[in-house]
Formats: sequence, C-alpha cells, structure tokens
Amino acid sequence: MGFLTTEAALGFYAVAVNVSEVLLYLPSSAATALLPLIARTEPTRRGQETLRAFRSVIFVTAAGVAVAALLGPFVLPAVFGDAFDESVIPFLWLLPGTFGYATSAVFSSALVGSSSPGLSSLGPMVSLVVGFALDLALIPPYGATGAAAAASVAFLVGGAAALLTYRRVSPFPWRTMLVPHRGDLDVLAALAGPLRRARPRRETA
Repeated sequence: MGFLTTEAALGFYAVAVNVSEVLLYLPSSAATALLPLIARTEPTRRGQETLRAFRSVIFVTAAGVAVAALLGPFVLPAVFGDAFDESVIPFLWLLPGTFGYATSAVFSSALVGSSSPGLSSLGPMVSLVVGFALDLALIPPYGATGAAAAASVAFLVGGAAALLTYRRVSPFPWRTMLVPHRGDLDVLAALAGPLRRARPRRETA
C-alpha cells in the first residue's frame, strides 16, 4: 500500500486494521483447535462437527462485528485522537471481511483434518490473488477505504472458495449451515480445551 498511496492513508489504514484484527482472534483460535478435533472424529461425523463449529464461530463473530460497528466510530477517535477520524470508514469496511476470514479459517482447517491438506490452501490462495488485484484497482483512487474494501472482498471470496471446496469433499445440505442446533455453542467449549492445555503455565515461586 505504501507504493500506491500516501503515507497518511497508510497510517489511517494501519489503525483500522490493527483494531479490526481483534475480531479475527476467535476464528484463528477455533481453526487451530478444530484440526485435532476433526482428525480424531470418525469420518462419518466430521461434516457434522465441522458445521457445528462453523455455526458457533459465525454466531460469536456476528455478535463481535455488531458491537464493533456500533462502538468503533466512537472508540477509534477517542483512543487514537481526532486526527484518526478517517480511520473509521476503512474500519467499517473491514468488518464484513471478518465473516469471510472465519469461514476460510474453519473450513480450511477442517480440510486438513479430513486428509485434504492440498485443498486447504485454496481459500487463502484465492484471497491472496483477489486481494492483490483489488488493491491495484482500488487503492490509487480510494486510498485507505479502497484497501479496506479490497481486503473484505478478498476474505469473503476466499471464504466462499474454502466453503465450496469443503462441501465438495464432504457434501452437506445448504440449510444446515446456519440453522441453529442445540449444543452448537458447546463446541466452543470443546475447542477451547486444547487451547487451554497448550497455554504455557506461569512458574510459581
């Protein structure tokens, strides 16, 4: 971005990205924990467990995005100063991409756990190619806002690619993707277990 626009636009975008990245922690953590969970699940139940994890992650991500959309326009200027008011619009443009990132993270990890590691790279690769092309098209005329829009579209397209790839490997009815099921949120507790065990313990005196 530094080659395509001004340093000021780069600064506005950097603030927007750094704040919005908080919303990516949950999908990243869930995808990391999902891999061993799917790998040790019976093949006939892997699709069901993957969809449960996806619904859980998307539900919590949607809640986080809603809160960020409401508070972001007030918190960013309050924390970084009025000089960064122009970071608000790029920040809002980045929020939809969170859903694409979550989708790509969950289904790419599920593909690895389902013995399809090569296909797991398709979603991230699509995001990279689409993002690069859109950066070239949108950053020169629109600066930080163009970069944010490009990132969101890239994540959404990459997420769609990962989803379609996983559905090809493990077919499932579309209606099961987002229709809530009892116990969906219990998956988050199951996914949190490996992360808690992997966390280094503090040494006691």
